[in-house]
Amino acid sequence: MRKLLAACLALVMALTLTVPAFAAGEADVSVIGGADGPTMISITTISGALQPPTQEQIDAYLTAKGGTPGQINVMVDGQCVPFDRVYPALISGRTMVPLRGVLEFLGAKVDYDAAARTATVTGEAVSFTHVIGTDKITIGEGGGELTMDVASAIRNGSTLVPLRFFSQALGYDVYWDKDYRTAIVIDKAGFAADFDKSFTILNSYMAEQYKTMALSGPLGEEVAFSADVKIIDTINGSQTYQISGDLDMSIDEKTLNLSGKLELGDMMKLWDAVALPLTGEAAPSELADVLSPLAFDMIASGNRLYLKSPLVSYIMRESGYSVPNGEVWFAGELEGLTELMAQYAQLVEQMKTMTFGGAIYEVFSMMGLHNSVLGYDTMIQLAQFYQRMMGDDTWTKSGTAYKWHFGEKEFEKLAEDMSGEKVSLAEAGITKYTIDMTLRQNGGMDMSMEMAGEGIRLTMKGSGTASKSSFTGSFQVQNICDVNFKVDAAIKTGGQTLQTPPAGAEVLSEADLQKAA
Repeated sequence: MRKLLAACLALVMALTLTVPAFAAGEADVSVIGGADGPTMISITTISGALQPPTQEQIDAYLTAKGGTPGQINVMVDGQCVPFDRVYPALISGRTMVPLRGVLEFLGAKVDYDAAARTATVTGEAVSFTHVIGTDKITIGEGGGELTMDVASAIRNGSTLVPLRFFSQALGYDVYWDKDYRTAIVIDKAGFAADFDKSFTILNSYMAEQYKTMALSGPLGEEVAFSADVKIIDTINGSQTYQISGDLDMSIDEKTLNLSGKLELGDMMKLWDAVALPLTGEAAPSELADVLSPLAFDMIASGNRLYLKSPLVSYIMRESGYSVPNGEVWFAGELEGLTELMAQYAQLVEQMKTMTFGGAIYEVFSMMGLHNSVLGYDTMIQLAQFYQRMMGDDTWTKSGTAYKWHFGEKEFEKLAEDMSGEKVSLAEAGITKYTIDMTLRQNGGMDMSMEMAGEGIRLTMKGSGTASKSSFTGSFQVQNICDVNFKVDAAIKTGGQTLQTPPAGAEVLSEADLQKAA
């Protein structure tokens, strides 16, 4: 069910908003359409947002935000910290900022003991002491000691600390915008908590889902899917081709196992029906046995990747390598896999407490906007967009369930609210646009959607529980094809993962293949 909810929310986001790099200014909302019909809604705030800012633009923006042009600035949650005597400075390659100015801007109280050369900081979230001239921070009573990346320094009577201090001591996210020469400090927890006030319905539902999942040990998913692809041919007669398969995945903090079996025999017929008239080349007959069915197994552990599949063996032989008959595992190095597994472990831990406000912040981070002073404004607009779209006010209680509807009228009103201009989906060629979700007290969820415009139509509906979900749908392109599909997924927990192929298996490394070539 968590997969279903995540898929639904992701689908809603993807189909209703494309946010390039936002910048300050009035919003510009437009419906972008292609030759095959409308594709997306684009919301931007100034033209040329991707172009490097001019010095005049930089100075004007910093001034509007309370900063000082020509100096290194510190921006906290979208506002520049005012400095009257001592400004941030680069010292030995480090960005050093006044301790008192930033902390008092954050609402903390700062006291100095001149004799002991000690600063005592009392804040709402954390309190600590720091001996000036050292690189140590003592957190509260019995809270332990932190080591900064460089010692603090005194300049014109003010204590300067390294920028990263604020992430170490306060848990803030800290970034740097080189164009604006500005440090960006963001209270992630505060941002999420503020916007989560508008998402209590979704957050309560998500919290109940987390309770039903065992997020320890290997976490996996089993997926079965099938599709009927009808190629429309009014001269020779339409033909229908079938595709189906099963996938089984298990993953923990160190290892990923993935196996599957795909029935792609009809792909040969589909190739001949579609590609043969265009290219004059029929599908290789040797592929028929490989694709009926196409089986594969993959093990990713550490930075090592193992892959077994008749298709891979076929490709390697066609490329001139000597590959033994039977089952063969191909082994190679996969750079960055260890880091990927570590990120997975972190994600699983975050899932236990993830909220909608936190998810918006993660989207903001994935968009790469955190390294820009304009990024915070973007994040606020993004959050406001989803507040208006999926906040508590948009849900209707029906018995013990909550219902949500987002159709043409809701879409156009939201776009108009964001842009200040009237937006018409019909004028953009969109003839149907509706998404509905129902959250049930027992942890179930139902969803349906339909979108159509200029010869294209997509429909989908699904339902599920905390441990399983099911989707059915269709995709139609006028006078070209009709595709009907079904996807069933089930979450599994526990078990063990394989870190290497089974004992006695045939394993070929890259070196082995080079020797045999």
